Amino acid sequence: MAVYMVTGCAGFIGSHTVKLLIDCGHQVVGVDNINSAYDVRLKEWRLAQLVDKDNFKFVRADITDRSSVNNTFEGLCCMNRVSS
Repeated sequence: MAVYMVTGCAGFIGSHTVKLLIDCGHQVVGVDNINSAYDVRLKEWRLAQLVDKDNFKFVRADITDRSSVNNTFEGLCCMNRVSS
């Protein structure tokens, strides 16, 4: 199966996108900086639903800081950028 990177994975759309990809059997790298744009506890709750999945890896990083996510791009099939 493919490896996808979903940015904004702790947000509403991003977390649902990750779940869909995982349920389809894909490997997913989720990236989020867990900022305080809205309640951080909600983002943490969404992540808690995903982190125990074998085919999900979470990277806490800000995608605007290229050096922090540069290595995350290696081996990826597709990238889905979810942000508002």
